Amino acid sequence: MGALKILVTGAAGFLGSHLCEKLLNLQHKVIGIDNMIGGYEDNVPSNIEFFKYDCCDYKKINSIMIDVDVVYHCAATAHEGLSVFSPFEITKNNY
Repeated sequence: MGALKILVTGAAGFLGSHLCEKLLNLQHKVIGIDNMIGGYEDNVPSNIEFFKYDCCDYKKINSIMIDVDVVYHCAATAHEGLSVFSPFEITKNNY
């Protein structure tokens, strides 16, 4: 199988950034998105195509989904305890 075009959400977070690096090492073309609320720009590998998009912004996501073969959804809101006070805000990234 040849190189795939892969979209990673949460690409500036801990899991997403490491996944991007692994996929690049496997010679795949990687597109990353992150809303940068909990991620860090320093985490984003320099050789991916990166967009500061929220994964709930469907119009923007659709504009970069052309010819994408695989999506890895690593975006999450990393605020322990916040789900009690704002369950919708915490879970909307998962849908």
